[in-house]
Amino acid sequence: MKKLLFVLLLVLMPAAAFAAETPDRDILLTPTGTLYTVEGEWAAHHPEVATASTRYLVLTTRTGDTVTRTLVPDSSVTAGVHTNPALAYDRVSETLFVFWKHSSNGRVSNLMVASMTADGRWSDAKAFSNVSSVWRSNLRIGLTRKSFFRDSENNEYAFPEINIHVAWWEDRGGDEELARYAMLTIENGAISNTAEYDLEQFADFAKPATDRNDDDEEAMNTEILRHPAIFESADHATVDIVFGDTKEKNFNRVTLRPFKPYVESRVRIPLGVKGQTFGAPRFRTEASDSQIGAIGGSGDNMVLFFKTAAAVKYLAYLGEKSGWSDIRSIPIDATGNADAAIEALRRMVTSE
Repeated sequence: MKKLLFVLLLVLMPAAAFAAETPDRDILLTPTGTLYTVEGEWAAHHPEVATASTRYLVLTTRTGDTVTRTLVPDSSVTAGVHTNPALAYDRVSETLFVFWKHSSNGRVSNLMVASMTADGRWSDAKAFSNVSSVWRSNLRIGLTRKSFFRDSENNEYAFPEINIHVAWWEDRGGDEELARYAMLTIENGAISNTAEYDLEQFADFAKPATDRNDDDEEAMNTEILRHPAIFESADHATVDIVFGDTKEKNFNRVTLRPFKPYVESRVRIPLGVKGQTFGAPRFRTEASDSQIGAIGGSGDNMVLFFKTAAAVKYLAYLGEKSGWSDIRSIPIDATGNADAAIEALRRMVTSE
């Protein structure tokens, strides 16, 4: 285990001071009230920090009136650029998991995970994707707290278990690019099983899209298809994953749940429960590197959004009959900051 590289105790700052306008950030609140924030920092902006990397990750922990800022150890001692962080938490073992992307040359990137125990001890970071020499981007995670198995009479049962579901986009060079997925099983605060797949293999039962329009294809920026999204179910039994197909110009949405092939097995596999295919909206983001977020609602409802300097822009999908809305805007000065605008979108889509 590695010692923390540095710790700063700060007086509690106003919440507005932590309202980030960057996608390179994630926030997690534990059931005990501890608030974790992880975000990227450029080494050039902090010459006082000793680091081997160009961009590293900082974890901020807020408990009561105390704020602690800690370097994610492997992100500072491993040369390269560390970005796209995401957080997950095992409340049984009180273990925090940090996921991120690491690139050393701008052409190949690895997906990393490290964990921190309640007393601040870090594990060594490990790469969890087993495909080499590819470029990965747009990492997303979700969590389930139940797994399933069937007995000898084909009766199905659920049992408590933590599984972390990870989706990302993978560019293998040439025309080969697709959404990928991994499911990581957590036992006693450690990863005990990893299963990895191309997400498209779960979409073979999805129906063809009905709202595709080739006449306006030039109006579409296919970048929107390269940002998978994960929506957790309210009962923590399944996750829905929405991912794009750049060849068909469509989205797929699949529901996955963890499954044990037989009772004594330690292996876990994701089981596809249902799915659908629907056309992608025809619109362009204002920059090629815009980070596209997603919010899931009841049924098939969802919102895609991205931030500009002055507004949060979004499109809503309200089912097959309604299809996609036109692009709309929420001025940031009308809500105070982008986080408040995104929360307004969340309330809108979950109330449909």
